[in-house]
Amino acid sequence: MLDEMLAEANNTVDAVINFNVSDAVLVERISGRRVHSASGRSYHVKFAPPMVAGKDDMTGEPSSKQFRLRRGRCVTSTG
Repeated sequence: MLDEMLAEANNTVDAVINFNVSDAVLVERISGRRVHSASGRSYHVKFAPPMVAGKDDMTGEPSSKQFRLRRGRCVTSTG
């Protein structure tokens, strides 16, 4: 499938990065993300929180949780 997509786009893969991360860490990182929709600025409730919880730093408008966990869509590889 990847080979077909790359061929159609006339593209190649130069490098691959393998992150060995537990599901718990992935869930924590993804579920804590917040985005200010108008600007695309992103925050994280634990690792990069806005100055006022739930508000964009620049405009004061609410930020929203726009990410859903879809573990079934992830591809894992071993070896």
